Amino acid sequence: SGGRVSNTWGSAIGSSANYNTIIISGGTVENKGKISDVATIYIGRATTTLTINGNGIVRNTTLDNRFARIINTEGNVTVSDNAKVEIQGESNSCIYTGGNLNIIGGRIYSRDGIAISASGYSTVNVTGGYVGSGDTIAISAININSTIAVSGGIVEGQGTSPAIKGATLITVSGDAIVRNTSDRFDATAIETSGTVEVTGGLITIPCGIAIYSENKKATVIVSGGIVESSGTTKDYPTIFISKQVADDDATIGLNVTVCDSGIVR
Repeated sequence: SGGRVSNTWGSAIGSSANYNTIIISGGTVENKGKISDVATIYIGRATTTLTINGNGIVRNTTLDNRFARIINTEGNVTVSDNAKVEIQGESNSCIYTGGNLNIIGGRIYSRDGIAISASGYSTVNVTGGYVGSGDTIAISAININSTIAVSGGIVEGQGTSPAIKGATLITVSGDAIVRNTSDRFDATAIETSGTVEVTGGLITIPCGIAIYSENKKATVIVSGGIVESSGTTKDYPTIFISKQVADDDATIGLNVTVCDSGIVR
């Protein structure tokens, strides 16, 4: 709940046993080293639970550690309140999860790398807080069997990389905001080969494609909320699926359903 746990070369906290519980409600847990495959916190068992809340901070402060991970976990992780999980240098992923990750509040941020990487059959739930990358993908599902659900908070990508990429199922609901702040036409907010279901919230991009897929079997259903792009062309519509070219300023293509109170513009 206070103080500092620091390691220059190895993990600051490591757990390989079953049914462990780790709670960080204040203070700082950090790794200052340059070893590429060492996480600040390592959890090797799916039965272990990690909670970061209050004003807890978990970080890597090494600017030239290109492939560091702040949290490498197979367990269940919850981040809430004013907690921060951050990396200053280039990173493979800020949080690499093979389990269940719940972002209720706080800030997950990678300056140059991916904020959250989901592998296996993992689930990422964002109900509040901020998840972002200063240069690339905010949430990436390495394995398409992962599920990403955003019902609150902000998920933000920058540059030509999407805010969310991959996953069998991506859902956006409630008052969630998924956005890419880039003004490039080849930028996207969501990129997937699976299904996107929008029942609420806002998916937005200054120009270019809000939801993108080259998979002909991909499906987008907008039954609530808003999906928008401020600038579109026939090559860069608001929603783009399977390289189907629509008319100028198009908003939808094949395999897209807009119903109920959904808005695509």
